[in-house]
Amino acid sequence: MKPTDDMRWITTGEAAKISGLSRPLVEKILGHYPGEIRRSAVGAQPSVIADQFDSWIKAILAATDPGDLDQIRAEAILNPRPSAKAPSPQEMEARKASRRRAAELVKMLSNR
Repeated sequence: MKPTDDMRWITTGEAAKISGLSRPLVEKILGHYPGEIRRSAVGAQPSVIADQFDSWIKAILAATDPGDLDQIRAEAILNPRPSAKAPSPQEMEARKASRRRAAELVKMLSNR
């Protein structure tokens, strides 16, 4: 039986792409997610039902100031550095700011 779109399971990586957030942040906010979460194996990415997660995260993101969310995304440093050289003080401060903003989003979710 082919699953319908409203019953399609997606990994947290796919959920991150849909929502525009990082996978680690999506996994962190799953602690506040009211929908069903499937964990298939130790070390594997958790999965959620696509439509349920999409509806839930869109409502949360719509409740935030879009300017703030755009700024969070613009400042987020989600990709690993291509070289082994130490990041500059400006890059380190940008990373800290990105982490603070992600923590604020998680805090807002826990207060819902």
